[in-house]
Amino acid sequence: MSPKATRQDVSAVVSTPFAVQAETSEADLLTRYLSLSPSKREELFPPTASAAVRVGVSQRTIQAWIDAGLIHAVPIGKKFRVHLESLLNYLYTRAVRGAI
Repeated sequence: MSPKATRQDVSAVVSTPFAVQAETSEADLLTRYLSLSPSKREELFPPTASAAVRVGVSQRTIQAWIDAGLIHAVPIGKKFRVHLESLLNYLYTRAVRGAI
């Protein structure tokens, strides 16, 4: 991704419309996750491995970003489902910082 990436560049990488995310609590995310149909859950809250492939990083990188609080995720059992809006927001913020 170039240092002058735009929102369109970021959303093209992930193939989901970019939406600026407001701060959301873990309980709110879980409620949102549970309110979705299974197909929408997969689309908006992908597993860490799928999220990693979609944005071109390793699964461990996604896990580290979750652990560091840089992106939000919903814990499902022993695994996490990545909040895609949170991931897009983080990538966009990094791209903008790199362009400054």
